Amino acid sequence: MARAKKKRRWSQLLRAQLPLPGALLAVWALGLLEPWLYLGALVRELGFHLALLALAGVVFALVRRYFVAAAALAGVAVLFALPLWPFYRATKPTPQSGPLLRVASLHLNGAELSSDTLAAWLARERPDAVALTGLRSDLGQASFDTYRVARSSDLRALLLVQAALAVPQRETLRGHASMLVRAGRCQARVVTLELPAIAAYAELDVRARMIDAARRLHSAPRSVWLGQLGSRAEAHDLQAFFADHQLRDARLGHGRLATAPASLGPLGFPLSSALVHGWISVRELNVMPPIVDGAHGSLTAVLELTEPRCRFSRDVPPE
Repeated sequence: MARAKKKRRWSQLLRAQLPLPGALLAVWALGLLEPWLYLGALVRELGFHLALLALAGVVFALVRRYFVAAAALAGVAVLFALPLWPFYRATKPTPQSGPLLRVASLHLNGAELSSDTLAAWLARERPDAVALTGLRSDLGQASFDTYRVARSSDLRALLLVQAALAVPQRETLRGHASMLVRAGRCQARVVTLELPAIAAYAELDVRARMIDAARRLHSAPRSVWLGQLGSRAEAHDLQAFFADHQLRDARLGHGRLATAPASLGPLGFPLSSALVHGWISVRELNVMPPIVDGAHGSLTAVLELTEPRCRFSRDVPPE
C-alpha cells in the first residue's frame, strides 16, 4: 500500500513538473519543420529568446525544488542554443597582412534621414563603404563630396563609397546598388541587399522572388554584401543564395549582434548583416546606436583582404 502511494506521488510530481519542458520541446520540434512550415521559420527566428525562456524556467524550477523540470528545461535550452554556438566560437587573432575595408550597414526602417545627419555621421565614422536601406525618400548628393553614390532601381537603397577607393565599373548589378572598391592591389564588389522580413506573411512571395533574383546576379572573386536580410542569415530560404555566391556570415566568431529593434539591444533580432565571399576575413564586427530614432542598430565591420596578391604595392596596378 505504502509503495503504491509513493509511486502515485512520484507520478503526480512528474505530471506537475513536465508540462512546461514538454511544451518548449514541442516548439523546438516545430522549428525542425522550417523548410516546409512557416511557423517553423518563426520558431527558428525566436530560438535565442526561447533559450532564454527555458533558462528562466530552470531558475524558477530550482527555486521550487522541481529538479526534474529543471533538468528537462536545461536540456531544452541547450537544444535552442546549439545553433548559436558557431557565432560565439573562439577565434585566434592573426597579424594584419592585407589591406582593410571599413564597411557599415544602416537600415533606416522608413525613418526620416537628412543629408546633413548622414554627412555628419560619415565625417565622424569615415567608412570606406556604407549601405543604406529602408529609405523613405532619396537623398541628394550635395553633402557627399568625398563619396560616390550608387542607387538601387527602387531608390530604397543607397551605397556610398569613398571616391578615392571607388572603381568605375562597366556594368552594374540589375536592380541593386553596387560598386567596386579598391583595397591594396585588389578590388572587391560591395552590394546592397534588402529583403522583406520573414515575419511579414503577406510578403513571403515577394521575398522568395527577390532571393531568387539575387541568386542569379553575377559573382565576383571578392565580394561584400551589406543590408537587411529580414531574418537571421542562417534562415533556410537563404541557403541556396548563400551557396550560389559562396557567402559567409561575418558574425561567425563575433557573436549574435542583434540590430532590431534598436530599443531591445542584445535581446533584439540580427536582421542587418554583412556577408563576405573570397579571401576576406572579419577583424571586427560591432553594432552601434541607430543613426536616427526609429532606425535599426548600425552594423559596422572591419574586413581584411587576406589574399597574398592583394597586398599593397605601388609598382603593380590593382586587379
